[in-house]
Amino acid sequence: LLGFVLLVLIVLVLLFPTKRIERLALKEEDTNPELSFLYLKKLTELYPNRYDYKLAFAKKAIRLGKDEYAQKICNELLKSKDPKAKKLALTITYDILKRKYFLSKNPKEKISVKKKMASILASLSSRTKSVNELSKYFSESVSMDMPALSFRIAMLLSNVDRKNRLIWLEKAYREASAMRDYATAVRVLDKMINIDTKNREKWVDKKIEILLFRKKYTQAVNTCIGEMLNTKSYEEKKKYFKKALEILSWCRNSYETAILVETYYRDFLRDDEMVLYMLKTLLAGGQLKVARMIALEVLSRLHVNMQQ
Repeated sequence: LLGFVLLVLIVLVLLFPTKRIERLALKEEDTNPELSFLYLKKLTELYPNRYDYKLAFAKKAIRLGKDEYAQKICNELLKSKDPKAKKLALTITYDILKRKYFLSKNPKEKISVKKKMASILASLSSRTKSVNELSKYFSESVSMDMPALSFRIAMLLSNVDRKNRLIWLEKAYREASAMRDYATAVRVLDKMINIDTKNREKWVDKKIEILLFRKKYTQAVNTCIGEMLNTKSYEEKKKYFKKALEILSWCRNSYETAILVETYYRDFLRDDEMVLYMLKTLLAGGQLKVARMIALEVLSRLHVNMQQ
C-alpha cells in the first residue's frame, strides 16, 4: 500500500510539477480557466506580495466575469505605498473598464468609459520608460482608436527607443494625420527629414503636400527653395525649383515668380526644357521684362557658341 501511494505521488509530480501548473495558470489563455482561477486565488492568499500572481488572478477573474474579485485585488493594491502596487491597480482597473466598454450597448456610456480608459493608459505610459511597456500601451491605444494618446506614446518611444526612433516618428506622423492635426504632422515630418537622409525626398514631398492642402503656399515655396539650395543633385534642384514656380502660378503671384526666376535662372540656362518652362511661366504671368532678359541672355550664349 505504501509503495502504491509513493508510486501515485511520483506520477503526479512527474505529470503535473508545480512549476508547470503555475505556468499554465499564469497563461491568459488556457483550456480550463475555472481551475486556473481557483489555483491563482490560492496563490494570492499564500503569497500576498507576488504582484504577478495578483495580476494574473485579476485578469482571469475579469475574463470569467468575476469583476468583484478583480476589484478586491485592486482595492488592496491602492492601499499600498509601493508605486508598483498602484501601477498594477491602474492596469487592473483598465482591464475592468475595457470589459465594461465591450459589454455596454449604451453609446454615451461607451464614450464615458473610453475616456476613463484613455486617462488610465496615459497615466500608465507616463510612469515608465520601458520600451516593452510603452510599445504595449501604444498597441492598446491604436486598437482602441485613441489617436491622440497613440501620438503621445509614439513620441515618448521616439525619445526612449533611439534605435527605432524613425519608426516611432513615422507612427506619430500617421496618428497626427489621423487626427487631422496637420500642423503637428508637419513638425514631426521636419524631425524625420533631418534624421532619415536616405528617404529625405519622400518626407519633404509629404511636407509640401500637407502645406499645399492647408493652403500654406508661402511655406510650401520656401520648403521647395530650401531643398533646391541644399541638394547636390541637379535633378532634385530642377524638380523643386519647378515645383516652387508651379505653386506661385497656382496662386497667380506673378511678381514673386519673376523675383524667383530672376534670382535662380542662371542655374538652369543650359537646360533647354527649363529655359522654355521659365519663359512660358513668365509670359503667362505678364512678366515680359524678366522673360526678355532671359531670352536675350540665351541668344547671347547661342551667338558665342556659334562663333566658337
